[in-house]
Amino acid sequence: MPLSTWPEKLRLQNELAQAARAYNFLCAWETYNRKVFNVHNPKNIHYGLFLTTARLNHSCTPNARVSFCESRGKMTAYALSDIKAGEELTISYLEDEKTADLENTTTFMKRAERQAQLKQKWGFECTCSVCSDPELSKAWDERVTAMKPIRAFLTKIDAPWAPFWKFARLKELGRAVEEGMKLLRMVEKQGPKNIEVARIRETLARLNSMMGRDPAAILCARISLEVAGAVMGKDHQRYEQARCLVWEVESEDSQWERDMQRRLE
Repeated sequence: MPLSTWPEKLRLQNELAQAARAYNFLCAWETYNRKVFNVHNPKNIHYGLFLTTARLNHSCTPNARVSFCESRGKMTAYALSDIKAGEELTISYLEDEKTADLENTTTFMKRAERQAQLKQKWGFECTCSVCSDPELSKAWDERVTAMKPIRAFLTKIDAPWAPFWKFARLKELGRAVEEGMKLLRMVEKQGPKNIEVARIRETLARLNSMMGRDPAAILCARISLEVAGAVMGKDHQRYEQARCLVWEVESEDSQWERDMQRRLE
């Protein structure tokens, strides 16, 4: 090869090396982006890559849920059902710390919505039982259609700023409790250990407390606490919120008992 062609050859080799580095970087970035988890705290949302957790595959009906503990700086997997020896651990990629306090979780997503999000971000089509079985998929979608209006109604009345609490009549509170129980039964069909069960139980605890149904309020608050601890851990902020709610409704019940005792005296 003539010496005069060497500069051009070296230039091409350099460009190819740069292209290869850029390609490798993009491949690594794509892999990172698909395996990274949102790590949420009350102030910010960060991202973290956890080597063991990143190996867990997705299912729309997972047998585990991962939750990040800020104080320990660790991601922990919690079982959502009994897991047999040798059974694969699965989580929902569509639920993480960012969606922990939002409405649009897997529970309220139809098959088409779930598949679209999974395809867009992770590049695969889910073949779990509720996605591959037409009957199960249809039943799931029908429940989502029925649940969404009720969820929107309860979310609206349970908002901190909602005037519902201050001006609600007993009849309205009763209707809200009925709707909440209806939603709870449907959500539990998606799985009894579900963060949505904890949310709904919290709302029912407050509603029953407003109606003076203190035993029902305490029961709902305690179940919410139990579920929150099971699916997010006892060191998670949501567990602490649920614990505070139990204390609130039990304190109100004690206050009611003291008032009744004074009247009897």
